[in-house]
Amino acid sequence: MSQGVGIHHPRFGNALKEKMDELKIECELHADLPCGNEWTIRTVEFVKRHLGVD
Repeated sequence: MSQGVGIHHPRFGNALKEKMDELKIECELHADLPCGNEWTIRTVEFVKRHLGVD
């Protein structure tokens, strides 16, 4: 496995979320959602919320 692939693995997401939680930084993990409409909506809402976009 190349280094570029590992960053997209759900285990990396879980480890990153744990660290972000320790630092009290909001982090959403969508590894349990299939790519599609719900995943897209949740991701866009998260980004818009942090950019202050309505």
